[in-house]
Amino acid sequence: MVVHHIGWVHADIEQARAFFTAALGPLGYKEIVTMNDLTYGFGTGKSADFWVSSGKDPKGENPKKEVTTGVHIAFTAPSRDVVDQCYAAAMYIDVLLSVRTMADNVFYSEAGGKSNGAPGLRPHYAPTYYGAYFLDPAGNNIEVLHID
Repeated sequence: MVVHHIGWVHADIEQARAFFTAALGPLGYKEIVTMNDLTYGFGTGKSADFWVSSGKDPKGENPKKEVTTGVHIAFTAPSRDVVDQCYAAAMYIDVLLSVRTMADNVFYSEAGGKSNGAPGLRPHYAPTYYGAYFLDPAGNNIEVLHID
């Protein structure tokens, strides 16, 4: 399957921007496009393949779209170490923002990340499937995986 890009709407676009800058950084993702501080495109090359938007019109008013929730997207990492780094960045964004610990060892960052599955082998998918899961500020399930 070849997909050129994907995007969704967040209620707090600056929170989403901070979250994805940190969480996808270890994959080589960086902010490539900014549109009126309402939409941000991230990618590893010359064009963005992952977009987050406020859903507002160019003047920053009149939300045009509902906040996107319940989506699952998986990013392929070049190694298990990069899977671990993405998860750590999503959970512990204290380099950019402070972190608070919630009950039952569920970690939330001030940027809104929440653990949805610590890094580890997932042999029920494939014998060498190594993945980590975290929820973005809107509750979308972000997965980073590596298969040896």
